[in-house]
Amino acid sequence: MSAMNSNIHKTAIVHPNATIGENVTVGPYCIIEEGATVGDGCRLYARSYVCTGTILGKQVEVHMNAVVGHLPQDLSFDPSVRSGVQVGRGTVIREGCTIHRATKEGADTILGENIYMMANAHVAHDCRIGDNTVIANGALIAGHCEVGEKVFISGNSPVHQFVRIGRLAMIGGLSRVNSDCPPFMLLELDSTIRRPNIIGLRRAGMDSDAIDAIKRAYHILYREGMPFTDAYERIRKKLTTLVRMR
Repeated sequence: MSAMNSNIHKTAIVHPNATIGENVTVGPYCIIEEGATVGDGCRLYARSYVCTGTILGKQVEVHMNAVVGHLPQDLSFDPSVRSGVQVGRGTVIREGCTIHRATKEGADTILGENIYMMANAHVAHDCRIGDNTVIANGALIAGHCEVGEKVFISGNSPVHQFVRIGRLAMIGGLSRVNSDCPPFMLLELDSTIRRPNIIGLRRAGMDSDAIDAIKRAYHILYREGMPFTDAYERIRKKLTTLVRMR
């Protein structure tokens, strides 16, 4: 254990085979298990728990009663499997959040950089969460999901196993997500694609031409009544540029 210039509370339990970076703060009654890695500048608040196989990047925050890297809630899981969780730089994990490790040998549940998980949110085993995503209070992401960059998942919204959510999409509060959500879209209620996520696209710096192209693509996909395969081909032919960032 290396803990140069770090502040580790006397009541914390840190395994000698855990790796602690520089300028780390570990609060009262925290537990860091064997083989865990806590990167430079991380802050672990009171009673947070970092499990074996977890890698926290630099400047990650883990708040009170959050658990990172515990056993997946999979009835077929073999606890002897060596897997883990990777959390990218600057990610914030607020009170009571849970993130579970992967189910396959050598695999990881992966959270990118600058993610913000609000209180009591959950990311299950084998998920991949893109950079700058926000997961609001009580949102639940089931196993094997893929979430793109800059997605916003609103409060108390469950996401079903194996669902994919494209980048810059927004999931409305109390929505049940049991099918894929394309990039740039707003999904509400029972997996209903309402319209493009216009506000989110503007905030991301997308120019008006790109937003107009996304609006036209949405209309073709969801308003013209043609089979999706035909709609995709029409979009491919008519709209050569759907995303152009400033």
